[in-house]
Amino acid sequence: MAEEIKILKLMACPFCGGIAEMKLYGYKVSGWRTYAVCCRKCAAATTTYPTKRQAAYYWNRRDGK
Repeated sequence: MAEEIKILKLMACPFCGGIAEMKLYGYKVSGWRTYAVCCRKCAAATTTYPTKRQAAYYWNRRDGK
């Protein structure tokens, strides 16, 4: 079965407007995959989440929208 690839769009950083990127954490050490979204410019970041979709959701969430 082919793995389904979905592109998750990330909004610009809410603090500086920088480009956001998805990061993979902890996989080699613990065997667990956790993901966070980080700003390339100011290093603002989400906490880690078990899925890319969750990390993207919380990064893209803005108050009042």
